[in-house]
Amino acid sequence: MRNSQSIKILISLFSILLIGGLFNQASAQDRAVQDTISSSRNWQPMPAELKISTASKQMNLQVPTTQSLTTPVNGFADEFAPANWTFDPDGGDGSVDTGDAPNSISLISSDDQSGTENNSTYCITIPGGNEGVLEFDWNYESDDVDGPQYDPFGYIVNGNTTQLTDDNGADIQSGNVSFSINAGDQFCFLARSTDQQFGRAETQVTNFSFTPPAPTEENIFTTSGTWTAPEDVFEITVEVWGGGGGGSIEAAGNSSKGGGGGGAYSTQTISVIPGNTYNFTVGLGGTPGNAGGDSFFGDGNEVLASGGSSGNQSDGGAGGTATSSIGSVSFSGGTGGNGQTTGNPPPTRAGGGGGGSAFTNSNGGNGVNGAQENGGDGGIGTGNGGEGSVGDQEAQPGQVPGGGGGGGGRNGNSASGADGQIIITFELPAQPDPTQTTITADPDILVADGSSTSNITVQAVDEDGVNITDGGATVTLSATDGTLSPVTDNADGTYSSTFTSSNTPGVVTISGTIDGDTITDTAEIELTPASGTVYYSIQSGDFDNPNAWSFTGHDGDPAGFAPGSSDIIFIGGSNSTDHNISLVQDFTLNEPGELNVVNTGDGAGILSTENFVISGTGEFTLENGSTLEIGSADGISTTASAGNIQTNTRTFGEEANYVYNGQSEQITGDALPTDVNNLTIDNSNNVLANQSYRVNGTLNLLDGAFVIGDGLSLIANNKNVTSGELTYQLEIYGQPGYRMLSSPIAADFDNFLNGVLTQGYTGASLSGDLQPNVLWYEESFEGTDNQRWRAPTSASNQIVPGRGYFVYMFGDVESDNRYNDPLPYLLDVNGLENEGTGGQIDLNVTYTAEADTGWNMVGNPYGAAIDWDHPSWTKTNIDPTIYVWDPNTNQYLTWNGSVGDIDDGILAPFQSFWIKADENPELIVSEDAKTFGGSFSGKATQQENAPLISINARYSRRYQSTAHFSFSESASYGLDESDAYKLLPPPGVSDYLEVYSLTNRNDRLATNHLPRRFGSSITIPFSVNAYKDGFPISDDIELNFSNFENIPEAWEVELVNLQTGQTYNVRESKKVRVDMSHLAEHSDGTRHKTGYEVITRDKDSHIQFELNINPGSDAADLPNSFELKQNYPNPFNPSTRIRFDLPIQSEVKFEIYDMLGRKVATIIDETLSAGSYERVWDASNLSSGVYITRLVTSNGVFTNKMTLIK
Repeated sequence: MRNSQSIKILISLFSILLIGGLFNQASAQDRAVQDTISSSRNWQPMPAELKISTASKQMNLQVPTTQSLTTPVNGFADEFAPANWTFDPDGGDGSVDTGDAPNSISLISSDDQSGTENNSTYCITIPGGNEGVLEFDWNYESDDVDGPQYDPFGYIVNGNTTQLTDDNGADIQSGNVSFSINAGDQFCFLARSTDQQFGRAETQVTNFSFTPPAPTEENIFTTSGTWTAPEDVFEITVEVWGGGGGGSIEAAGNSSKGGGGGGAYSTQTISVIPGNTYNFTVGLGGTPGNAGGDSFFGDGNEVLASGGSSGNQSDGGAGGTATSSIGSVSFSGGTGGNGQTTGNPPPTRAGGGGGGSAFTNSNGGNGVNGAQENGGDGGIGTGNGGEGSVGDQEAQPGQVPGGGGGGGGRNGNSASGADGQIIITFELPAQPDPTQTTITADPDILVADGSSTSNITVQAVDEDGVNITDGGATVTLSATDGTLSPVTDNADGTYSSTFTSSNTPGVVTISGTIDGDTITDTAEIELTPASGTVYYSIQSGDFDNPNAWSFTGHDGDPAGFAPGSSDIIFIGGSNSTDHNISLVQDFTLNEPGELNVVNTGDGAGILSTENFVISGTGEFTLENGSTLEIGSADGISTTASAGNIQTNTRTFGEEANYVYNGQSEQITGDALPTDVNNLTIDNSNNVLANQSYRVNGTLNLLDGAFVIGDGLSLIANNKNVTSGELTYQLEIYGQPGYRMLSSPIAADFDNFLNGVLTQGYTGASLSGDLQPNVLWYEESFEGTDNQRWRAPTSASNQIVPGRGYFVYMFGDVESDNRYNDPLPYLLDVNGLENEGTGGQIDLNVTYTAEADTGWNMVGNPYGAAIDWDHPSWTKTNIDPTIYVWDPNTNQYLTWNGSVGDIDDGILAPFQSFWIKADENPELIVSEDAKTFGGSFSGKATQQENAPLISINARYSRRYQSTAHFSFSESASYGLDESDAYKLLPPPGVSDYLEVYSLTNRNDRLATNHLPRRFGSSITIPFSVNAYKDGFPISDDIELNFSNFENIPEAWEVELVNLQTGQTYNVRESKKVRVDMSHLAEHSDGTRHKTGYEVITRDKDSHIQFELNINPGSDAADLPNSFELKQNYPNPFNPSTRIRFDLPIQSEVKFEIYDMLGRKVATIIDETLSAGSYERVWDASNLSSGVYITRLVTSNGVFTNKMTLIK
């Protein structure tokens, strides 16, 4: 640093010239008229310059130190503390608030109502000896009624103004200012008011700072020598002062002596080469009578300052001149003062003062001439001139650098000039501080793919925390994984390298050294697994827990990362422990990403979704044995953007486990497989089934209800129940009337029929002595059909599992306001499913010969459909046909195991049905008979390709009925087990249509099971009855051949209307109109209504038909007539062959009689199919004679004689 002799003193004066102006004075009226007054305000823009004012207005300015500032000043502190500022209100009432210093100050404009212009300022002289950057934020708010243009805010530098606020802007404004300013410059904040009326503005200044440039190094030389350029220094500033001239050595006569001239000043910026040595010469001060020497650097061609001349006799010597100096800036030294040549007494005459050396920014001051008894003062300069002496005293030498020597008095000696001086100034590169230097990586997350890169930057920082802006340091970098390229010096204080990732995921640390010292800072780069990396769960936890995953297996080490959207993910188990992974936010799974929930055999995966969603183009798989916990209200779906799983590809295992544990009502969703392993319901707000389900493992009912909707089945034979339950629903729609119902739940009548209007028993919907509308049938009662129908006594009576009930649905009866609830109704019964004993429920059927001979109304006791033909049933002495009343067509639907109106013999939940039992019956249903949408393997099916004809009689959609005619090898023309009776409608029905076949005993059959093989035409009678409002229908009806399947091509099938004699070819006429007008004449006026009997024999039908079938060539191998042929041989001994033909199936009795009418043998007593038969009769134990053969068939009796001769 420079010594006290090299201090540069800059003193300048700065003040603010107020530009006054006359404005229209506002009248002294109330502020209520301000708007009118302000409209006449004379606004003046802020002047570009505020000139120096008169002495009376000059500010008291601080004199800056020449000591350079080396560290930034932040806030109004240190050199910029409020004590170093000056506030001038300019005669107004503006103010400055420094109470929040050093953080902020507030400047408030004047509003003294004077109507004159005002410039309130807050000023400082920039301290230090060098330039710096001044920066601050400002926040301005005006309450002037006419806006900010009348109270602007800005700043002043050396008299030049800069306005910061926008005259046309808002009342609240703000901004940031940053600019360079030199030490010694005058800086002011300016709060201006154009008229000091109608409001003022306040501006808060924050984040004030002054940042000096990087520190510099100075070398000051006062003697000649050499200088070597330091390392990394390429440019220097050289300042030179010539030596001062000596005072005059003598003066003529009695005169005193003149002072020497001061040395000149020059400066120049010079390029140097680090490490090179340069000569420099410091001009010596001249001895009395001698000039000062020139000072210069190198050979003097770039910078040189000339020395001052010596005094000459009484004349002062000239200062070194700028014109004779070399440099970018040069100033002359001051001229020495003259010695006194006159004045008495002569011995006291005084010498002149030496000239001052040049300032760095102006010429040096001249020495003062000697005066009587007062030696001349030396001129002021960088080095002051020496003072002249009086009389015989010694003059004072000049001051370094380059001050001229003082002139001697009349008898005194002059002094020497001061030596010159050279100052070499240069900026040393800031030295990096390893504790402040930083290392950064961009980006700091890479894919561990062996090719991804990150830019590593080292920023050199000095000990003051300031970034270094030039290069030259030696920097090394290292990484704990991956590779680094060589470090590049960017010559701006930064050093860079490129990091390339490895294939190993993890965290990489980048460390380094600078100039051999370890940099404290490090950078970390996270190497994330590459797309498609395989992750295995290793413990239960949140999905984004990096310690829950491994790269190597379900028992591997933690990966330290959680899976990404394109990874292959396996949630499984290990060490006999399941891993439960919980989503904590939505997760996107994109190709090639997979999420697999698996059963490893050593533990299974559990994915808990809560209400979060997995979506994207990836693939989700729930494997058998694993578990999915579902929280979405939409459950899981196959393709829709709904539910917890919404990936493009999603697979849900049929032997997986599913848990519904949402916080609001849920649906299962259409993706829940029909067959699942375990199913858990743990939702107090209930779960609604989307379809029928079979739970092959355990149904866990933990909380809430599992709601099985209308038409759906639930097969779950193993249940674990805590606080949950089942709810089964049945929607009853269509026409009012009876429904055949059975409960799948162990419930009472109140629970079972809660959605239906009931009457006729205690606790029913309607009270009073009303006919019950809930009935069940007791076959074993020996009274009348009417007496066999029973009703509950109370709504609290328990439903009998497997019992059928007739329930009448009233609907909306216009004539009775008690029945004003139109269909549909919803049965909603809750509780637990009927279980029975050992997975079986006994339907407790009976056969009572003295009562109704085996007609029992039973029901499906389960919450799933049951297959009537499933082999798990126990059916002892039970006819194979079931009967279900259809109120919408007013007919019974039937199924006999192979044909009928009930699809495949499947009985839905809630369905009851009629069966016919024989003596000692038993009917037990097993849970194995539960099904839906089809039948089990082993079910009895219709014979392949068996012919089937179905005739549907139809008056309207509601009035229709169907009769079926099936043909098989096992059938009979009489009643057989596959025939289905035509049951009468429920009691009280007066609107129905029925079509039925008749046996030879007038049994009414809905399904007539007939022999497949016959050799001659057969005739099948059938009849139609039709009632509307209790009277026969006299309008046309329609016969449709709804089934005409597997009919041999050779069969000729004709329909004959016995009423009209019309014949129809069924192959050609699939639909026949039937005239029923004849019934209008035969009605006796009595309204018909069904009673309580179940079946009846045909008495008198409305119209009769015949179905005639000629087998044609289909019977080519069959006889076409009944015939008993002659035995052969005849006579015979002891045996003979007897042949006979049956064109159709027939009951056959073949017997032998002697001539006395005694039966001697029975050859056949059974039903035989159509065909030709031969029997051998051995008469060895009989005597010779004539015998009679007698063949009894359904077509008559045939006899022949034969002779036995022994």
